[in-house]
Amino acid sequence: MTTLAPRRAQSPTRRKRHTASAAVLAATVALAISGCQSVSQVDQATLLGGAVGAGLGAVTAAALGASAGWVVVAGAAGATAGALFARNAALSQCAISNGDGTYRIVRC
Repeated sequence: MTTLAPRRAQSPTRRKRHTASAAVLAATVALAISGCQSVSQVDQATLLGGAVGAGLGAVTAAALGASAGWVVVAGAAGATAGALFARNAALSQCAISNGDGTYRIVRC
């Protein structure tokens, strides 16, 4: 039987650095998106939601002491969830399960 060694607590300085990095990334993406006049409102919301979701996922994983690989996975999952949520909110659409593996789109 293999036992897992307890993780060392992450230093407060490292946590602050991750949080600051995520905040800078989110601000940079927000500024970049605001300068795109040819991008639709839905696309802007999707991009911003993805960026915010990625930042939140990565910061949360880092705060919980996850390894670098899991921080990347959490960031990718957060980006996907954030982009889908923002897109659905911008379009006022929700996907409802029919119970047989299919979905229907309805207004939220």
